[in-house]
Amino acid sequence: MLFHMRCDDCNCYIHPDAFLGLTQVDQLLLEGNNLNHLGSPEVGRIILSREVGLLSLKDCNIQVLEPGFVEGLGDRSSLKLSRNPMLHFPEEVFGDVLRSLTVSDIPERTGIDFYYNFIECDCDFLWLAKDRWLIVHVYGGFCAPRSDDWKDWVGLYSVDADELEKNCSAINTPEPPGPLRF
Repeated sequence: MLFHMRCDDCNCYIHPDAFLGLTQVDQLLLEGNNLNHLGSPEVGRIILSREVGLLSLKDCNIQVLEPGFVEGLGDRSSLKLSRNPMLHFPEEVFGDVLRSLTVSDIPERTGIDFYYNFIECDCDFLWLAKDRWLIVHVYGGFCAPRSDDWKDWVGLYSVDADELEKNCSAINTPEPPGPLRF
């Protein structure tokens, strides 16, 4: 069964009980809604009582997702986040979700569909760049170090994790203390 909710050009609030009674739904399509900051008290969370095959949040003007934005996706689920203006891929938002989608190496294509998204190759992405098991379950998407030049953009799977880690270490190294005074 397919469930499709759409409220064009409006701000949506998702009540925590909105999808609890939908036990026969295989695909939940929330495409085209304004769900920026999904997971926040202002927008709400998606809580599923039964695992769905597909949750689509494509074209939802999502720039930022909050930790815990969705609950109830499982090993055979896919999450579509295509065509959203997200710039970051932080572990506190995507880590648990991606790990729950990739429990087994099943032949079906499960994971996160991230096509037509362009994120910054920054320290928020390092956790995924280093985890070769998880990154193969993120489909599409590009990243670059804060550049508008399309030549600098690479596929998420092609990011050099070692180079990114060096850059993050250099950024996060505290300044040495000033000279010691006696």
